[in-house]
Amino acid sequence: MGLVPQVTEGSPPQPDLRLRLQRGESVRALFVGTSDATLCELAALLGWDMLIVDAEHGAVIPRDMENIARACERRGATAAARVPLGAPAEVGRYLDAGALAVMIPMVESAQQAERAVELVKYPPRGRRGVAAPRCADFGLLSEASEEFARANRDTVVIVQIESIRGLEQAEAIAAVDGIDVVFAGPADLSLALGVPLRWESPAFVSAIERVAAAARSACKVFGAYAGDRERMSWYEMKGARLIAAALEDLIVLGSQRLRE
Repeated sequence: MGLVPQVTEGSPPQPDLRLRLQRGESVRALFVGTSDATLCELAALLGWDMLIVDAEHGAVIPRDMENIARACERRGATAAARVPLGAPAEVGRYLDAGALAVMIPMVESAQQAERAVELVKYPPRGRRGVAAPRCADFGLLSEASEEFARANRDTVVIVQIESIRGLEQAEAIAAVDGIDVVFAGPADLSLALGVPLRWESPAFVSAIERVAAAARSACKVFGAYAGDRERMSWYEMKGARLIAAALEDLIVLGSQRLRE
């Protein structure tokens, strides 16, 4: 199943991210590898729809996720986390701290995609461990069954395709029930293809088109990383609706313009 709206009488409001994706709107995300919640709040205030706390490459921990999630909640952005597919507790800690979306890097098979869903969702769909964290208002404001159902409905699962094996399994990965976004990691993918950062290479273009087609065929959202406006437009033409940049891109581009 893809991101198809399911609205029932009395249902609580869903996070903006899921609603926007369901409506076919574009979402802009920003990777942040910093623990500075004030800087993240500024980014959210500037209009970034989602901040992805980078626990793969960034020097961040679940405590940082808590503070960044608070900043996002205050400014209407969605807090997300990129977490490697490791121990179940690791993904769960970022969810408990307030992440409403999880991005799993370097997914290479349908089995790994299924495991990603299981780590994000509570039983019976998944295996997420039960607690009463801040994201559930410490268990004080809603019934447990309601909270588990809300979390399973609202959390967004994003898988990254960044390798030759992942590319070869793109269709099977996208078809896994519970995956919401299939996200191309262009730098790693271009390196794996032997055309590092050569965005115009036919091999790279063909790979992106395959990932986009796999997402489209499975009724999932296609996403990608783009470090500037030109690349964002290119991915939009390829069908991407979740496009990300990095905080460092803003610093570099802003610095270059100010120094001109």
